[in-house]
Amino acid sequence: MRVLATTLRNSRWVTYLAVAFAVGAALLSIPTTSSTPQKHATGSGDLRIAWTADNSRLEIIGIGFRGKSPASVKVGDEPWISLHADENGTVRIEAPVTTAAAGKPGASVIIDGRAPSGASRKLFAAVPPKASSRGLIELMPWYAGIVLTGVVVAGAIGRRQKRSADAEAVTK
Repeated sequence: MRVLATTLRNSRWVTYLAVAFAVGAALLSIPTTSSTPQKHATGSGDLRIAWTADNSRLEIIGIGFRGKSPASVKVGDEPWISLHADENGTVRIEAPVTTAAAGKPGASVIIDGRAPSGASRKLFAAVPPKASSRGLIELMPWYAGIVLTGVVVAGAIGRRQKRSADAEAVTK
């Protein structure tokens, strides 16, 4: 505790710590691949495809269909899945990895249904690649350890310099 108090008294180290925490916060705010959905505009609606946070399911959202109308979804070589749009004309489904062409990017995703006018409406896109990792959040324990080690080392150096100065004052 005395090491931390000595370190905090030295304003130069407080500035360094503030900069280190600011850099860490900036790194953690960078979005990763899995949080960026793939969006394909087609006519007056669009199709959004993204992996869920744990990369176990594929979230598919189709917008621009007739409210509560039947729709069909096909992912890769899997059979058609029948469902209904909600009252706003949005088709939502979470497909498990096995249905999403075993997670292979590039597999086709098709939603077939009716537009608000009653005409046939098809939206199509491809499965996006999975994120290779969760992102920079995995580095946070290492970053925190490095910052805390820096605090301890800075405190030890400051304490050693103070002891040296005290020893010189006593000998004079």
